[in-house]
Parts: sequence; structure tokens; C-alpha cells
Amino acid sequence: MPYYAKGGRPKQGATPLGFHYRLTGQLSLDSSCLEAASKRAGRFILATNVLDSQVLSPDQMLAEYKAQQNTERGFRFLKDPFFFASALFLKNPQRIMALMMIMVVSLLVYTLAQRRLRQALALAHQTIPNQKGKPTAIPTLLWVFQSFLFIRWLEIDGIQTIVNLTSKHKHILSFLGSSCQKYYFVS
Repeated sequence: MPYYAKGGRPKQGATPLGFHYRLTGQLSLDSSCLEAASKRAGRFILATNVLDSQVLSPDQMLAEYKAQQNTERGFRFLKDPFFFASALFLKNPQRIMALMMIMVVSLLVYTLAQRRLRQALALAHQTIPNQKGKPTAIPTLLWVFQSFLFIRWLEIDGIQTIVNLTSKHKHILSFLGSSCQKYYFVS
């Protein structure tokens, strides 16, 4: 289709500036090419210095690699503003190392408590409500901490009580064990 310098009907004998081409067709999928390309793209290199496949099979190596994500996810907790790790300023190297030790031990305790809660829920085939009220068997401990945020210990005239402790909190505490329940006077 020719096109001209000006729009509208061209003058008699005008030479076109160029030509536009319009193609029509139909797309089809070549499944053999798609499968070959996905096999090439779906690979990555996973290397180890354990050369004996009896000690570490390829399936075990892949499982160990995938399990690293749990550790990586745990370090997100150190950066979370909820834990205020970014608001500390230390100059002395010994204090920085001491703080890092405390943070790593805190991460260990956090991870173990989350694991214990999830295992207890799985063992009992139970769930707890998440932030949106939907049942979940794999809650994060951060969410559990946030849900316990407004529970207070109150002492008036020598009488001690826990306020804002709901049945939902007691349900969660039942999976954390007696060591956590005793702080909320729940047995």
C-alpha cells in the first residue's frame, strides 16, 4: 500500500514516498520446540565439594540447597523495623560483635520457636487464624508476636492479672507449650 507526503487523495501521477505492508497470519505453537527450550532454560548449576554420591546423593544435595531458604528468610527478621536492629549505633568493635551474637542467638530462638509452633500444629492437625482471619498451619512467629502485642500484665492492690488475652491467644499458647503458657498464667 503506497503512502504519500500529504494525507487524502494523491494528485494524478504523484510518486509515493514509500510503501506500507500489512501482513496477516495465524500463530501456532510448536510444542516440541517449546519443550526443548524449557528444558534448556530450566537448568542451573549446583556444585559441591562432596564428590562421593554415597555420602550426598543429587536428591539430597538439592534438598539441602532448598533448605537454605529457611536460613536466608530468617535474616529478614534482623532487618525488620519491628525488631529495631537498624536503630542502634555502635562504634566499639567488641560491642558490635556482642550485638551480632545477641541478634544471631535471637534469630536461633525465633526460628526454633516458629518451628516448634508449626510442628505442634501439624502434629495436632490444627490451624490458627492468620492476619486476615483465615486458618493457617504455617504461621510466622512475627505475626504471633504482633498478635500478642497488646496483652498486658496488670497489678492492682497486689492482684496480678493478664488483660487482653483472648481465646485465640490461649489457642496459640496451647501449641507453644507450658514454658510459654506460664508467663500468661495459662495452664
